[in-house]
Amino acid sequence: MANQGLEKSKSEPAVSRKQWLKIMRNAVYLLVGNVGVRALTAIATILVARYLGAENYGALAVALAIANLAGYCTDLGLTQTFIREGSMPRADIRSLTGSALWMRLLFSVIVTAVVVIAVPFIYPEIAMQRIIFWATLPAVWGAALQGVGSAYFQLSEKMQYTALIKGSAALLNCLALLASIYWQAELIYFAAAYGFSQLLGGVLSFALILGRFSLGSWQRGLLGEISYFTLAGMLTMALPQVGTLILQKVSVLQEVGYFAAAYRIPGLLYMIPGTVAGAFYPLLFRQGHLDIYNHANIAAVQLKVMTILSVTLALPFLLYPEFFMGLLFGSSWRTGSPVAALQILSCLVVLQSLHFPLGDALTTRGMQRRRTYCLLVGLLSAIALQNTLGAGYGAAGGAAAVVGTELIIVLCLSFSLPGSLEMLKQNINNLLLAVVIGLTFMAARHQGLGPAIGLWLPSLLYLAAAIWFSGLARQLWPYKGVGNK
Repeated sequence: MANQGLEKSKSEPAVSRKQWLKIMRNAVYLLVGNVGVRALTAIATILVARYLGAENYGALAVALAIANLAGYCTDLGLTQTFIREGSMPRADIRSLTGSALWMRLLFSVIVTAVVVIAVPFIYPEIAMQRIIFWATLPAVWGAALQGVGSAYFQLSEKMQYTALIKGSAALLNCLALLASIYWQAELIYFAAAYGFSQLLGGVLSFALILGRFSLGSWQRGLLGEISYFTLAGMLTMALPQVGTLILQKVSVLQEVGYFAAAYRIPGLLYMIPGTVAGAFYPLLFRQGHLDIYNHANIAAVQLKVMTILSVTLALPFLLYPEFFMGLLFGSSWRTGSPVAALQILSCLVVLQSLHFPLGDALTTRGMQRRRTYCLLVGLLSAIALQNTLGAGYGAAGGAAAVVGTELIIVLCLSFSLPGSLEMLKQNINNLLLAVVIGLTFMAARHQGLGPAIGLWLPSLLYLAAAIWFSGLARQLWPYKGVGNK
């Protein structure tokens, strides 16, 4: 059935001009919130790594990994079920928002209790406990409140407010970290800066949705199949943290610091194609309820756009990793493990841009169970790979384990999604073009091509060629037949 929808796209565009304008406008809003301000936060984090050194930054990275996991536990799939229920015809959005708020607050109480009880058993060192508590406990409540507002505005496709919520929290975090460096603060103050900036972002989110929710009725639909959304969301949040947490057990903190610093860069790069996923998400859910044929077409377009963006961004870091590590972290980071880790992790951006469109297509077609199973396979693979590669090769091994895990997830999702073969076939030219350009300029670099040209020319050539040969230019341009769908 999905293949029929894809064939239909040959005669008419999958996404109308009006839909494209809305998607691009919302993507720009998300870009500002997720990338623009977070770029400042990434710069602040790099300065923190240089200030603290690899070992102390490794300890902070462990605390932030736990804070991120705990913050997700205030969601447990509610964002997904909220958008699913809210995208249905005649949905009661005010009541849904109030129900989601109550559930998030309840989850926050439970998560706070679990963190306070569990952390002393896992980390007996008092200093490490204090760092984790200051980073995690305020962040838990901030994440709960931010999540309600972000989901509400994503559903209503007013993503300028989602950008405002996320961007404000990131900007506060950036300013707090820079202030801690300026005052030459101890490590624990950096942890507290992260935690309380998340809490203040939550307060802003709550202020924005005041008057937009009702606490008078309970929407039981939010709990429909939530267990699969919960498990999938926990796995999605856990996977980026597995490398740091396991590497800390099987290697030295210096290697953890190298890995965490290198992992920051592809994490930031993915935010750009990731904004496309966020902008497409409500439309995919809506088409999943109404028109499965057009759903397949839209999912294929999303996959194509995200792949082109991810390769464009990844090429400079694949070709010149030592340039970026030296520029961002200092001359001592220009060789060895940090450089190898970044070069390997640059491939992660491309794999994630295959992973998330395939996964979102499953979710928005009511096949969340299959996505959950694929993520579970990924988590088990990550644990096994990190324990072997991370233990043997440090930061570079940890990076290879992350990329290997992502590849396994992509393959699993491809086998799980009906019509995925047709989607991937439409995208194969973009991937082959990336391989050809990457190998060509890698050879040119060995012949003496420097960063002055190599940092921008491969990406520019790829972007232009991919947009033209993929047919995306014709879909983006307002040609006859697109206008009033």
